[in-house]
Amino acid sequence: MAGFGRAYLMRRYGVLRTPVAPRALLTEGMVVAADLALARDCAALAGRVAGWRAAARSARQPWPPRQALDAQIGFLESLRLRRGVYLRRAAAAEAR
Repeated sequence: MAGFGRAYLMRRYGVLRTPVAPRALLTEGMVVAADLALARDCAALAGRVAGWRAAARSARQPWPPRQALDAQIGFLESLRLRRGVYLRRAAAAEAR
């Protein structure tokens, strides 16, 4: 569901038509690859594809005002935050 939401918002707000497109693609690619390696399934990719397709039926929205975006979270910080999610998920999977 998270992948669906991320791809839906990326398309709805036209993220891939902006200067941040390379960072967004790199981040999403790394997240999908990590999920594939850890969960051994394509759920992250399938969710993103479904979200991207669903957003095609919606009107493009303008970007939120700059004040609404957290400029303190850079590329490396965003990966560090995602790493915590994967470590918790892997620990939960091992506990099962």
